[in-house]
Amino acid sequence: MTGREPHHARPFGNAAGSDGGLPSIGGGRPIRRPVRRTWPVDGGDLGGIEWEAEPGAPVVLAVHGVTANAAAWQLVADRLPQSRVLAPDLRGRGRSNRLPGPWHLARLADDLARVLDAAGVERAVLAGHSMGGFVGVRFAERHVGRLEALVLVDGGLPMPPASPRADGTLPPPHEVFGPAAERLNRTFASYEEHRRFWGEHPAFGPWWNAAIEAYADADLEAAPDGRFKPSTVPDAMVENALELDGRGGYAHALLGLRVPMAFIRSPQGLANEAPLYPPSYAEDWVTRIAGVANVEADATNHYTVLLAPHGADVTAAVIRGIVEIGAARERARSMHPATGRLRVVRAVDDLGSRGDSTR
Repeated sequence: MTGREPHHARPFGNAAGSDGGLPSIGGGRPIRRPVRRTWPVDGGDLGGIEWEAEPGAPVVLAVHGVTANAAAWQLVADRLPQSRVLAPDLRGRGRSNRLPGPWHLARLADDLARVLDAAGVERAVLAGHSMGGFVGVRFAERHVGRLEALVLVDGGLPMPPASPRADGTLPPPHEVFGPAAERLNRTFASYEEHRRFWGEHPAFGPWWNAAIEAYADADLEAAPDGRFKPSTVPDAMVENALELDGRGGYAHALLGLRVPMAFIRSPQGLANEAPLYPPSYAEDWVTRIAGVANVEADATNHYTVLLAPHGADVTAAVIRGIVEIGAARERARSMHPATGRLRVVRAVDDLGSRGDSTR
């Protein structure tokens, strides 16, 4: 296979993962218990979730998208039982929405470094979904010594130019997020009403499960009028949306990364329709990045690649493979401390023992 051809990863049925991973959970029922955490950062405390593991376990830093929250990672964490998973609510979202701005990607990346400090972690594998992938690239640029590897989940590549409206004008960058952005200006009478909103979303409806319900519930907070509102600060979403086109040296930083990487593309987008990244666009970027594995998560959309069992299977398998590469690098550093810059190269097919891969 050529470097331009994505690896098509399939759902993995009931086979166990290479690290003792759990079988696919058809109903999306959470298994690992999420533990609420806070970590001190500039201006206050960042909230989030930890899924604990044995002492000395590899650490995965899981970073959510632009209007999401840490609970988005539940099904993926369930499939990484041998890893300690740290999932912060990014500044301006979830239980971190009281932290002051600005909310630009570099500041969010610096917050992640403080999370590792507070958690007693020197290095981690970072997995970023959607905008979380962009935060991951900025983290790699600013804190490269703390990064074992990077997994970009349907995000992290500069966004394609928006299509003009019927009147020829370009939509504002955040409009691409559709209902996820529109809901920020709404309030809801109850948690049940908010669940119904997401249940009617075309990306979620057919795959609704307990993990999606918990994710939706984690998004709400009390509004002054006694109703409930989404926790994301609208200005934070808008600020970050303006950064997703590769400006401000971002594209240069992405192309300059020299860590083990994988890019997972969903063939359907935010409303279960056209993908966020058209295949040829994604392939063009991936072939320009050194050593990145290109994975296609078949039959997923931008949300179900995390929040449905078949998507979480693929994402977790790729993360497991990257974790193994990071462990090999760490062993090499332990045996040869002087070779801190040593790069361990591994066949990309090893990224998922239950699917194929290429780069």
